[in-house]
Order: sequence, then C-alpha cells, then structure tokens
Amino acid sequence: MEDRLKILLVEDDLSYAQLVQMILAKARDASFEVEWKDRLESALDRLSSEEYDLVLLDLSLPDSGGIDTFIKLHAQEPYAPVMLLTGTDDETLALKAVQMGAQDYLVKGDVNSKHLVRSILYAIQRHRAQINEQRQNLQSKENNLRNVIERNADGIVIVDKDGMILYANPAAEVLFSRGKEELMGKAFGFPLEINEKTQVNIVNKNGSNLVAEMQVVKIKWDGKTAYLASLRDITDYKRNEEALRNQSLTDELTGLYNRRGFLTLAERYLDSIKGTDERFLVYFLDMDGLKQINDTFGHKEGSQALMEIAQVLRQTFRTSDITARLGGDEFVVLIKDVSEDCAEIISNALHGSLEGVNAKGNRPYKLSLSIGLTCYDPNQPSSIEELLIRADEQMYSNKQNKKAISSPESSYLVLAKAQNR
Repeated sequence: MEDRLKILLVEDDLSYAQLVQMILAKARDASFEVEWKDRLESALDRLSSEEYDLVLLDLSLPDSGGIDTFIKLHAQEPYAPVMLLTGTDDETLALKAVQMGAQDYLVKGDVNSKHLVRSILYAIQRHRAQINEQRQNLQSKENNLRNVIERNADGIVIVDKDGMILYANPAAEVLFSRGKEELMGKAFGFPLEINEKTQVNIVNKNGSNLVAEMQVVKIKWDGKTAYLASLRDITDYKRNEEALRNQSLTDELTGLYNRRGFLTLAERYLDSIKGTDERFLVYFLDMDGLKQINDTFGHKEGSQALMEIAQVLRQTFRTSDITARLGGDEFVVLIKDVSEDCAEIISNALHGSLEGVNAKGNRPYKLSLSIGLTCYDPNQPSSIEELLIRADEQMYSNKQNKKAISSPESSYLVLAKAQNR
C-alpha cells in the first residue's frame, strides 16, 4: 500500500479548509492524510512533536499575519517544507517567503483540484531532493573527515552523547594497545571537556602508563551529534619535564625551577604554540623586604620566608604552568593558555593565598610581593627574554609606587615584636 503523505493545513477559513481536505481526499495521484489547525500557535505545537511531508500555511491567521507568519514557523522548524496559501494582494510577501526558504506558494482564488495536488506533490518532491542533496553533501564531508582522521598521527576517538566509542583511528589503537573491535561500543572513560586542553593518563593493554593531551570538539557523525577526542601522546615530553626537575634546572632552596629551568621550559612551550592564536601571561614577582628579614632575623629566617613564598605560588598556580625562582627575591610564573582578561582573577587568587599564609603564620612580619605582568600576543610575537624585561619593568614601577605611598605603620615588616624582645 502506498504511503500516505502527511499534510499539516494551517488555515482559519473553515470553508476553504474543508475544500482543501475534500480535494486531497479525492486525489488519484497520491494518498493524503490531512491535519487541520486554524492558529499558528497550535500548528507550531504540533510541529514540535510530529513530522509532516508538507505544511500548507495561510499567511493571514488570527494570531499572526503577513511574512511574520512564515518567519515564526521557519525559525522554530527550519527544515519543515512549507507551501504558502495567499490572496492576490499577498503575492509579493509570498515571493519573499519563497526566497527565505518556502517551497512555493498558491493564490487561493486560482486553485483547482489538479493544480493543488500537482503543486503539493512537486513541493514535496523538491524538498526531498534538497534533503537528499544535503545528505549526500554531508556524507561527502564525513567521508573526507574520516580519511583525514584515518591518516592522522594523533589518536582520534569518536564518542557518542552517552560516552560510548563509535570509532577509533589506527593511532588510537596503538595508543590504547587495543584493536578497533575491542574499542568500538566500549565506554570512553574520560570526561569530554569541549574546546579545552586536558591531560589524561592511559593504562594500555600492556600495563604501560601513558600521558596524552586531549582536545574535544563537537561534530556530526553519521548525521548525529557526537564528540571527536584528539589524543596526542606526550609521555616522552612529561618524562623529559620530570627529568628536568631532577637535574640542574631546579632551585635547591624552594624546589621550583631556577632561571635555566624556566627559560628551557618557557622556550619549549613558546615553540609549541607558534602558528596558533594561543596567549599566555608572564608574572614577575619580587618578594618585599627580604633584606630587612635577613638583617633583622637572620638568613635562616629569610630562607624560610622564600620557601613560604614558593608554597604560595604552588597553591595559586597550576602544575602545568611554569613557576620559577630566578634568584634572590625574584620569582616568575608563565601561565599557559590564558589572556590578559584573566589577570585580575589570577592576581586576586594570588592575593588570597598570600593573605591565608599571613593569617596562619606565627612570625613578626607579613609576606608581601610586588608584581608585574605582561601578556604574549601571537599577533605581535615576543621572545621570552623580552617578556621578562617588560614584566620586570612593570614590577619595578609597581614596587616604587608602593614605597612612595607606604608609611612606617604599613611597612612590609612589622618589627615591633622584635624590638620589644
């Protein structure tokens, strides 16, 4: 039995609606199932839960009139095929609606049985042809995407909305030490943070621990919403990074990177983001009053203060950031993949960490930092040394301003306890 074509008739004129229903009921070229609504609101409600082969839409309804009638329907249901029913005085509006996506229009007074049925069938066929062409184009794009993914050196995993693996490329098979048939249909197991770089630990089939940098984007896969997770093996990089910590690139007192360690990792990071639009911040920090601490309480106390500053920096910044003591009372932090828009938030977090340490510390002085910062702009690239110079200059300016407004009561060192001993 031939499938019945579902038509949604949106027409407030009862007699005209009955005429259309009668014509379609008697049609010989096709079998129609017609549902009638006399208001746009009720039609939109039906379209939200039902699919129709065609919507016959009157432009003049009690709750909507003119071109706005089509615009409202098209906005809610952009893929619903629509044929307009209009009076002779509305033909200009109807033509405009066709340009905006309607399939066709009919002037009510000119409609006869054969013309109405033929126009409806043509509109449905035309819409189906358009949908088929769109599907073919989408399939072609998906095939191209599959080819690119298949040859990609990074592991690529396609995951559905429930977190189940739909596809894994050869590089992903190597990364997980599992064949495609072992991965397909299994839970991916990692959180899908859209457009964020995250690091994940992978225990492969051989029991080896690997570290991968993962990025996730939302895509269409076989016509459905899915997620593409790109996994880059950075195990060697992380091992090298760890080795650097245990070599001559760390500061013996604080355990942070020293100047050489900072420059080595910062240059490596800068090389890795060249050609991208990634930005980062460089914070230059100078511990206030270290000389006074050393002179008043001794170098052992000064060393303890430096270690506490290092701990404040560890608490404030991410492990992926590059934190270093350049020497003496100077520290620097390279904060990856952030812009100057985040500077205030980061500075407030640093201030909060410092206040927390001062509140808990049983010492006759308060820890304080003078800060300068600069942002790396990929549109105007700078070297690491240039960024350090800019941040240092701003820090020095801020430090001088701080000294200019300081009074004896607001000194960085509170020496009253020492003097009363």
